[in-house]
Amino acid sequence: MTLRITLKPREQIYIGSARVSVDSESQTRINIDGELPVVREKDYLAADKAITTARKLYLVLQRAYLNNDFDSLSDEYFRLVGMMISTQPAAHTYITAINGKLAEQKLYAALREARTLVQFDEGLVSSGEEAPQWEGF
Repeated sequence: MTLRITLKPREQIYIGSARVSVDSESQTRINIDGELPVVREKDYLAADKAITTARKLYLVLQRAYLNNDFDSLSDEYFRLVGMMISTQPAAHTYITAINGKLAEQKLYAALREARTLVQFDEGLVSSGEEAPQWEGF
């Protein structure tokens, strides 16, 4: 199956552990054949920006997705989940949604659910509300 992505000028994407940059002043279309994890620049969280527990959870899930390896990061993930629930019990709804995706071994879907957790943590969405459109990090 081919994944077609159109990138803006100077945009970056992350494919597995590689960063791909567009070195052009025009849009670029790329085709990716195969089953590789892809994260757009707006969805990529740099480690130095992971300053809250919710963002740290997102970072762990991002690493798990890009490396296709949740098992090696599961202890860190569940430690952060415990911290998040103890400080913000209302986050339980979002954590449950993430855990459901992890149980299905859908790492990208879990990462997408983690966006809503970050929005909740940053006051952009209230518990039970639909999250606003994702603007990225």
